[in-house]
Amino acid sequence: PGLGYIKAGDEATGIIAFILVSVLSALTYFSFSTDNKPVGIFFGAMTVTFYSGSIIGGYLASRRFNNRIRKNTKENIFYEMSLVDDREYILTNYGIFRAGKR
Repeated sequence: PGLGYIKAGDEATGIIAFILVSVLSALTYFSFSTDNKPVGIFFGAMTVTFYSGSIIGGYLASRRFNNRIRKNTKENIFYEMSLVDDREYILTNYGIFRAGKR
């Protein structure tokens, strides 16, 4: 739990999710090992809830992160491949147009 958040750059949320699920898991284990089943069921339900939320939240955070990278990559490629300046240079120096004449 928490690795999806960490991958997406949200380290604090990832660490908190890991600690919270770990503590709740330990409380569930100790509750059942001491024959305190009602408390164990409560902590078990909380563990499953937070673990499931961590999985879903980490997945969504990773998707947002990946979409942001994809968008930035497309913009950078489009900017780097922009042929407007190159086209003007080629046409002015080697093509139909000569400097100052159009």
